[in-house]
Amino acid sequence: MKNLLLSTLIFCSIGLYATGTEVTASDMKLVIGNEWYMKVTGSITIDDFTKTGTDVTWDLTSYETSSLNDTVRVKSPSAGTVSTVSVVSDNILETNYQVTGSDILMTAIKANNTDYAFNSAASSGFAHNSSSVWVSNTSIPSFMGNVPASISGSVIAEGTVTTSYGNFDAVLVEETFEVPSLYSETFYFWETKEYGRIAILKDGKLSMMVQNNFSIITSTEENITKNTLTVFPNPSTENFTVQSFGLENIEVFDAIGNLVLSETASGNSITVNSSTLNSGIYFVKARANGIISTSRIVVK
Repeated sequence: MKNLLLSTLIFCSIGLYATGTEVTASDMKLVIGNEWYMKVTGSITIDDFTKTGTDVTWDLTSYETSSLNDTVRVKSPSAGTVSTVSVVSDNILETNYQVTGSDILMTAIKANNTDYAFNSAASSGFAHNSSSVWVSNTSIPSFMGNVPASISGSVIAEGTVTTSYGNFDAVLVEETFEVPSLYSETFYFWETKEYGRIAILKDGKLSMMVQNNFSIITSTEENITKNTLTVFPNPSTENFTVQSFGLENIEVFDAIGNLVLSETASGNSITVNSSTLNSGIYFVKARANGIISTSRIVVK
């Protein structure tokens, strides 16, 4: 009896103090104005990766050289009475969310330039850890009446994701959004505490975060040196972000050397409104930690 009690106590203690990666709603960085720049590689399936287990290692560095780009932007909500943000990109339908202190709930989607607000917000099941499983049912008003819809998902693996910026603890999430008999799509997210969804697999396309405007992606001094100056997106239409560790100020020159813009940075990045610039080639000169670097950018 004593041995049984002791075994039970040991088992409970192991369970109580077990550690693992847990990604919270705030780790997703869904703050209006945030954006991240992605490299997109096609003809990829989840079977190309280890998709179950713990202590898994995902090396995604080979997917960062694609010439296909995408920029994900967090904007003001466009639909849904309880929505707090919308997320839009070239590769993902504009989706509205309600971001609370503990969860992220889907509230509306846009399809064929029409917003469809849900009758009730659908949970994304945060926080995400190795035991997370969630199902959230809702409905969408339509000319046919209320059409049922659901979000279901789970954390299917846990481990370390490797990019050229370093190694990060991560969970691999499988999540499906479904409107029965009309629409069904499954997403795979590599989620980290540092950068949220650092990689997304959808429709056979793997999108890898390579830069963002909320923090410089660095994990070692070598990477800080390697990424002294980053300007994205390039080409630019509305605005572009200049990032460098210890950024002090930037100057933008046109193709014949005229200074067209000068700004002082207050952090490691600065976003420049390029909509006022004429289309053409420009050069960004940045001073960071006393070092001057120059990068070329195209404005359309």
